[in-house]
Amino acid sequence: MASNVAPRSNVPSFSEATEITPRNSHSYTVNLSKDWCIGNVPHGGYVTSCIQRAVSTHFTLTLASQNQPHCLTLHLEFLRRTSVGHASLTVRDVKLGTRTSTVHVTLSQREHGKEREEVAGYVTHTNLLDPAVSSGLSIPTHWSLDPAPLPAEVSKFATNTDPNYVCMESLSYAEFRKASQRVRFCMPRFGRQISEDRSSQSSTGVAFSDQWLSFNKQAPDGNSEYFTTDSLGFLVDMFPQLIEKVLHPDIYVGPPLDQSSPEYKVWEDIRSKQKASKANHWYPTLHLNLEVKKPLLPSDEVEYLFLRVQSKCIKDGRYDIEMVVLDPSGDLVCLSQHVCFILSASRNLAGKDEGKMAKEKL
Repeated sequence: MASNVAPRSNVPSFSEATEITPRNSHSYTVNLSKDWCIGNVPHGGYVTSCIQRAVSTHFTLTLASQNQPHCLTLHLEFLRRTSVGHASLTVRDVKLGTRTSTVHVTLSQREHGKEREEVAGYVTHTNLLDPAVSSGLSIPTHWSLDPAPLPAEVSKFATNTDPNYVCMESLSYAEFRKASQRVRFCMPRFGRQISEDRSSQSSTGVAFSDQWLSFNKQAPDGNSEYFTTDSLGFLVDMFPQLIEKVLHPDIYVGPPLDQSSPEYKVWEDIRSKQKASKANHWYPTLHLNLEVKKPLLPSDEVEYLFLRVQSKCIKDGRYDIEMVVLDPSGDLVCLSQHVCFILSASRNLAGKDEGKMAKEKL
């Protein structure tokens, strides 16, 4: 298994793939990249970050006098599937205030000669670093993740020598899920067990999934690409699919340390068969919420973030997702909630008109 970050290639970096171009004071454009897709459809988290960057640009240019550079909350509805290529973003100022300001944003694309709204939502900005704005009552809640994440030595991720985590350059069905090739996943090396006083279920089941993530791509200047607040939309939609961890639990377990052991050969066989197989399911997002607790600035140089994913109910082709994101110091960075569908992968690969006519759900 490779242990180094992928070399620079023609695939656009995250900052390049989410580059926003202003058209006027309230209109912006972005080119949705084919390299940041799931199947034929731009990845929902990638689209979310494009919207975040458009709104951040709006607050930097049109609403600069508000001095509110940080996303506080985001609520998006994915009305229709997006497509690779040109997209227009329109921002409408809804409420401008001294502590927070809220805008309405839509992402539209032209189809059959008509502009069609495909994503719509509201984004609220504030200044999380201004004491005059962010000061207020604070009460320690002593909250923590339960069960606690396995200890991690983030400095060892680059060499893949952390005793508790194994880093993978891609996850299952990476050819179909091209966007998943743009990050590096560090998963519990031997799977994850919940303590017996709670449950005997493994984290490779439906209960929860833990992982550390970093960008698997160098920035345009050749350096590592770091997480910022605008990349959180992508981060909270990039994780091993819980449903597949139930159906195929072995594919998310790291290799045995002894590469000469029979167990390692079994692990290699499982991975080879998985890589040769095709994705059966597509999990499009219907609704996404994001609440930022701690801003991430480029100067912070945050390379790795911890993500816990949980689902409470998977039923009738729909499921919920809740996410908690921590930084290497253990600080809470953001919370996120999704509502997702479970559809056949053929719905993704079909054209838009074909996808409308398809009735198969699984």
